[in-house]
Amino acid sequence: MLAIVPSLLEKTATVMVLPLNSLIMDLQRRLTAMSIPFQIYSRDANGKGHLNPRDNLILVSADKAQLPGWREALANLNETKPIGRMIFDEAHLPLISKEYRNSALGNVDNLRHIPMQMVLLSATLPPSTIAELKTSFSLVDEPEIIRESTNRKELAYNLEKMQPENLMDRAIDIIEEETQTWGLQDRGLVFVCSIAAGQRLADKKGWPFYNGDREKTTDEQRRAAYGSWIQGASNMMVATSAFSTGNDYPHVRLVIHLDKPYEMMEYIQAQGRAGRDGLPARCYTLVPTTASLPSAKSKGAHHDDRAAMYEHLYVYGLKRCLRYGITLYNDGKGICCRPQILNQQLCSVCKANPYHDPTGIRIAAIPKSRSFLAPALPLPATSSTSSDSAPGPLSNNLFVKAAARVRSFSTAKGQQVADEAHQMRQALQTLSGNCSLCDVMQTGSREDPSHTLYECPCLGHIGVSSWEDYKRWRKQLKYTRNHKKICYTCHVPQINDALHPQFIKASERTNDCEFGDMIAPAAFGIYHNKNWLERAQSSFKQTWPNLERFTAWLMAPPAPGHYSNLIDLVLWYISSRSS
Repeated sequence: MLAIVPSLLEKTATVMVLPLNSLIMDLQRRLTAMSIPFQIYSRDANGKGHLNPRDNLILVSADKAQLPGWREALANLNETKPIGRMIFDEAHLPLISKEYRNSALGNVDNLRHIPMQMVLLSATLPPSTIAELKTSFSLVDEPEIIRESTNRKELAYNLEKMQPENLMDRAIDIIEEETQTWGLQDRGLVFVCSIAAGQRLADKKGWPFYNGDREKTTDEQRRAAYGSWIQGASNMMVATSAFSTGNDYPHVRLVIHLDKPYEMMEYIQAQGRAGRDGLPARCYTLVPTTASLPSAKSKGAHHDDRAAMYEHLYVYGLKRCLRYGITLYNDGKGICCRPQILNQQLCSVCKANPYHDPTGIRIAAIPKSRSFLAPALPLPATSSTSSDSAPGPLSNNLFVKAAARVRSFSTAKGQQVADEAHQMRQALQTLSGNCSLCDVMQTGSREDPSHTLYECPCLGHIGVSSWEDYKRWRKQLKYTRNHKKICYTCHVPQINDALHPQFIKASERTNDCEFGDMIAPAAFGIYHNKNWLERAQSSFKQTWPNLERFTAWLMAPPAPGHYSNLIDLVLWYISSRSS
């Protein structure tokens, strides 16, 4: 409503930023069904984006909203049609999701580059996270905060503990029992903690499997899985946490978590897919009898979220009302299953002990970060939003100041990025016009700098390797979601367009990568040059007894703030060689 109503009544544009592709698919379905005019921002092959002044409601994915093309398109539209507000849905995700923290969403404050109201929405935003959220999104100093109790009276929460090998069979038994009374429109979801577990269950039962793994699943496959479930070809769908947020099909009667979920916010979001029509629904959590404590390495909201999940399932577990534990974390004030006049269903703990008092159960909890200890905010019975301020002259002035502050920060960040890209370009250009493999192996390539890598005398002539060996090794250089945007052809990170253009499909490329056949051959040479190998192992505090271990390290998650171990190694070589 907060996005749709203004877009229909006002002459200004409303932008809705959605952090997950599944949210865009779901909202597109609902807007189309309601005949609401809208447009979805997209880019052409050249990375250019355009927004039409006709449709007031604009949908954009969070990753695209970070790109220069989006900022330019929005600024151009603002010249002819003012942007009234930007609404960021599921605003808790940048705080807790590792994938988002390591991607462009680590700079969500950049969204506010023009004066406009910023509205943050979330149904799972503990009071302790407000300070971190304000900083992340660069809100005005005193944003208006509106909260409502998140208790879902129509949901029945059930927790069962068992041996790991029995989890899947128990889930299937529950589904077979529950679905006996379902109508044609009723649906169910099973959330899994790993791609492998989800695939096993999906294959065993023939259910669609929705996951966010970009390496193994295409957008078309995700849309097919979602469509099969929504349209009723299968009344059950297996999903990872990629589907846990914001999908509002109304008639989900059953949600099962298979194995221990990692994070409390994500867990509550996934359970919240059930009973959106207000009718009774059941949420089962099937977990092993024991689990390890969350790692103490992470800090802030991410650590607190994992600690709260462990505490809910294993510290309190079957000793305390499950509804009370969920609302206590989410709202700062717990609501138990009694009185039944407020809640249609009892949780499994309250069924076993209807008269227990959850407030009287005190167990030593896991220590929380300092931010978690912030006092709880009041819970007025109003809509659940976080907004900068009510519209008006004063708020407009605040929005101008907020946008100016963001631009100031962005300018500083942009200069830092430009400097980093310039330094990397200068370093890589020292290898230009020269075979990088020969350079590392210290052969006579300077006498014939024009030869291709295929013709390199280091391959097969001096005992290093053969061309076929190199090609087989090169195919093992595969990046994961732990890496920032890196070109698969030349291995250069896309820090900015001055260093490497935005990535486009291979079929649409007009030019080869400027730094092609430079970085990978240099790394290959470092491993095969005894002197450089020993120096690299000492510098990076690693031991590479064989090529497999070396390659695994190159593709391992890099240090925070870095792009890849591969580019770090080659830049280290260039710096060490020149010194």
